[in-house]
Amino acid sequence: MLVHSVPLANATSAIVYVNRLLQADLQRLDAFHAKSLRTIFNIPCSYLSRIPNKEVLRVAGQRPLSSILRDRQCNFYEKITHLPATHVFRKLTCELDSADPKRWQLARRRGRPKQQWATCVHAQIVRAGIPNEG
Repeated sequence: MLVHSVPLANATSAIVYVNRLLQADLQRLDAFHAKSLRTIFNIPCSYLSRIPNKEVLRVAGQRPLSSILRDRQCNFYEKITHLPATHVFRKLTCELDSADPKRWQLARRRGRPKQQWATCVHAQIVRAGIPNEG
């Protein structure tokens, strides 16, 4: 709790900037978390001690930092969907009278379409099977 409470204390304000992390970025985040816990609990590095990061997380009573970030993103999206329809965050994020992410009708550009935060988090919520209430 000591390690992830400081960098994620203001996650609701900074979470929008973390649009879509790649799997490699999430693995680096989890490795940093485990390395920090090893330092706090005086556990030698995995090369010397042969203690895996899952065991370090179990000893510390923690979950992977990527899992915590994903849960906070989903909670933030749920808070936005429960705002009144006139709220500016709700207007920018969700379709009118719906909890579905807003589809921006912009001119089609070359290449792959840009991923938006609301679309990515909504897809995570759908994959997790969380009921979507507008």
